[in-house]
Amino acid sequence: MSNYEIYLAIVVMSIVNYFTRVFPFIFFRKSEPPKFVVYIETYFPPVIMTILILYTLKDINFNS
Repeated sequence: MSNYEIYLAIVVMSIVNYFTRVFPFIFFRKSEPPKFVVYIETYFPPVIMTILILYTLKDINFNS
């Protein structure tokens, strides 16, 4: 890859990352978020943490 392609990839990734972070603030600026968004906001962090903990413990041999 040339330097131009690397810089272009960095710019594109930066724009996409910025858009995904700003989108909720633009979309929900004037109204309340939908109920499913509030549900996800409430229950997903503990679910994700549980999945990550179980994934890290799956290969441990507790007998040794």
